[in-house]
This record gives sequence, structure tokens and C-alpha cells, in this order.
Amino acid sequence: MSKAEPVETIHVYIVKEAEEQAVVDSSLRNPAKIATQPLVSQSQYTHMPLVPYLIMAAHLLIVLFALFAQLYLILTATATITIMPKSYHLTAHLTLSHVQSRIFQPVTLTKTKTVPATGTGHQDATAATGTITLYNAATQEQTIDAGTLLIGSDGAHIVTDQIAYIPGATPPIEGQITVSAHTVNKGAAGNINAGDISGACCRENIFAYNSAFSGGQDERNYTMVTQHDITSVVSSVAPTLTQRIQTSFQQQIRPGETLTPNLCSQNVSPDRSVGDEATQVTVTVAELCVAGAYTTTDLHAKVQQALAQQAEQRIGKGYLLSSYSQTTPMKTNIQRGRLVMSAIYQGTMIYHFSTHDLITLRQQLAGKSKAQGIAILSHVSGAAHITVQAEKNGAFPSDPTHIHIVFLHVS
Repeated sequence: MSKAEPVETIHVYIVKEAEEQAVVDSSLRNPAKIATQPLVSQSQYTHMPLVPYLIMAAHLLIVLFALFAQLYLILTATATITIMPKSYHLTAHLTLSHVQSRIFQPVTLTKTKTVPATGTGHQDATAATGTITLYNAATQEQTIDAGTLLIGSDGAHIVTDQIAYIPGATPPIEGQITVSAHTVNKGAAGNINAGDISGACCRENIFAYNSAFSGGQDERNYTMVTQHDITSVVSSVAPTLTQRIQTSFQQQIRPGETLTPNLCSQNVSPDRSVGDEATQVTVTVAELCVAGAYTTTDLHAKVQQALAQQAEQRIGKGYLLSSYSQTTPMKTNIQRGRLVMSAIYQGTMIYHFSTHDLITLRQQLAGKSKAQGIAILSHVSGAAHITVQAEKNGAFPSDPTHIHIVFLHVS
């Protein structure tokens, strides 16, 4: 029947053989096109004993379908287990000395620079100092007190600093002693020549003679070298030296290598000391640096290995490194001709379920009830949280392959 033709609804009534032949009452959507005729012919009546068997067969088919449907649900039942593995955040200070690396030859560069001195010094006035020799012409010992004033020929006033015990003379040799003395007035005028004091003094039979006096200075201000002057030279020169050395090392890097930070020392040599009176200072800066290069992939491998070892010591076996980061700058050192590197690292360790673990877990859960499955899952080590999606009754499939396990990782 094509789609354009009307649909026919037929009602069938079945009667006994003794009765008159039944009349078919047919209701058609289009009576004009379809004629009314008997539905059951005389020949059909002879096959009526088959009907009970057909009904039984239909019931059997229904039962078989129900059994097949139940068996299908059993065979196709699935369960999904979502496991959130345990994670652990590890912080470790690692010192690595066996990374594939090489050390470059040291490089030394020198630069000299002259800058004006910027300090201002002040000089107080100072007294000149020298010695006085006292002679005793008397045969008996004589004493001259400290602080005895002597006046030179140019008017300089000199004061002795010590008590003078002058032995008696042994004619024709006079007794004598020398004591220290200083000028009363401070300043350069006190720098007198030797013999400025010469002749009798103090008392009878005592004579005095002075050495040259020096050290007398007038008050004044002057330009001097400061630490800032020297430091400013180092600050302006050192970056250029460092960059040139860095470029020299960088040119030696091979593919797959990373340059280590430079290990440098400076030798600063000014021609004047801090506080010296000078109008300028010349500073020579010599910078010596040594560096090395390490194989980048080998460093990563050594870091991962070290973090895994520390994790096993702290939290036990079964954890794998998920990610890590370096949290402090790399420090390098050279010990016994080997490059040693150290830094602080942070790593995230996540418990790893092996294939054998997962197969065993599926086999343990297969065919178990909801309560039995929960009891098994509650003892799974390495799991922080577990959720289960199963059939309505919560039972687990009998076929282990129908138990699916997925992992949820939370960073």
C-alpha cells in the first residue's frame, strides 16, 4: 500500500460452524473504493485448531524475549569508578653534583678609570714638636721641671714635656740630657730650625740647644678621597666587564646546554686610600669569572630522580612526580673540578595505580553487591576519594571488563 492510499481498519469476528455464515461488517475510510466481502471463507475454518498452538508460541516468545532482555542487561551492565589519587606537595633543597656538565677556562678582564675626589677634609692647627738638649756646667746634678718655657731667637715659645735630671759636669765635659718639647702656639710658625734656642737658660750653669721642630700645621680644609669615589668607579666599570665575560662564555655553549651563573671575584686597586688628600683618584678594577654549562635534559632528569627519592623517604612508595618548579635562583660552585648546583624545588607527587593494581581491583569487585564493593573500595590505598556509578541496585557487573576505572586529578 502506498502512502497516498487510505489506511483500512478491519474488525474480525469468528463464529461456530453450525451458524450461518458471518457477515463482515467493515468500516472504510473511503467506502467508494473498497467493497464489502466475507472475511472468513469456508476453507479457512478447517485450520482453526492451530490457533491455540499459535497463542502458546506467542507466549513462549514473550517469555524468551523477557529472559533474553534480562540476560542482555546482565551481560551489558557496567559500573564506573572514579578515583581521586592522593597527592603530596614536596619542598626540597637539592644539591646536584653529578649532572652532565663542563667547566670553562676562567676569564679575567681589567679596566682603569680616573675620577675626581669628592671628599672634603678638615685639618686642625697642630703644634710643632722636637727636642731640647740641656747642659749642666756645675759639678752637682741639677733638675729642670717639665713645662719650663724656652724662647727661641725668632720668638717661638717652647715648653719642655719632661722633668730633666741633668748630671753634674766632669770638667771639661758638661753633664747633659735631652727631653721632648713642643711649641706653645699651634701652626706652621712653630716649625723652627735647629739652634733657634741656643745659650744660657733656666738657671745658672744651665744651657739649652734645640733640634729642628716639625709637624706644626695651620688650620685648613682640603679635598680628599672617599669610599664613594672608589665605589662609583667599580659600579660603572664592573657591569661592562661582566657583560663581556658573559658574552665570552655564551659563545662556547653547545646545543642542549644551559650556561650556569658566573662565579666572579673582583680586585679593586685605587692609587689613593680613603681619606688621602688628593684632587682625583685612579681605580683599576680586575674581574675574574668562571662558569660552566650543563646538559638541560640531564638536569631535569636528576631533579626528578632526587624529588622521587625524597618523596619515597617521606611518604613511602607508589608516588610519581606529576610536576615541579624551581623556586629559588640556581647557585653554582666548583668543587674538585666538578660543577655543583643547588636550588629549592617544589614538586607535586601523585599516587600511581599500576595496571596490575587495576586488574586486581576489577576482579575483586566483579559480581559483588553494593555493600561488598564499598567495603573493598574503602581499603584501596593511595585513593583520597572514590565515587561509584553502577546499576540501580548498586551491584557490580560479573564481567570485570565492564568495570571502568577513571582518574580525577585535582591540581
